[in-house]
Amino acid sequence: IQFFTVGQRRGLGLQGNSGEPMFVTRIVADENRVVLGRRADLDLEWLWASRVTYIDDFAVTEPLEVTAKIRYNASESPATLIPRGDWAEVRFHTPQRAITPGQAVVFYQGEMVVGGGIIETEAPVPSDVS
Repeated sequence: IQFFTVGQRRGLGLQGNSGEPMFVTRIVADENRVVLGRRADLDLEWLWASRVTYIDDFAVTEPLEVTAKIRYNASESPATLIPRGDWAEVRFHTPQRAITPGQAVVFYQGEMVVGGGIIETEAPVPSDVS
């Protein structure tokens, strides 16, 4: 599984043609499994972020409108940031392509960084959320 990434299309080792391109849509590390799907399966409207920290001027305790960036070369996208202790739920206003667990997500208000965390697509277990 270490040779694959969410959103990957090339180098999947598929024989034949299914009629439409296949992409890596999910990696299940504890099962050593790579899940393939269609292009549309890559578009998600939400993510969970773990190990969330905020810049000193921001004490985020209520939902906050932000823009969020899910990778270095991605555009900022409008989203609602919902704090959940050391975790946060991020609801995008439009679907985002290939949200990849393990990557950083950064939250902004205008030019100012609000904070950030590590992308997760699975909800935390209840004991992880304050």
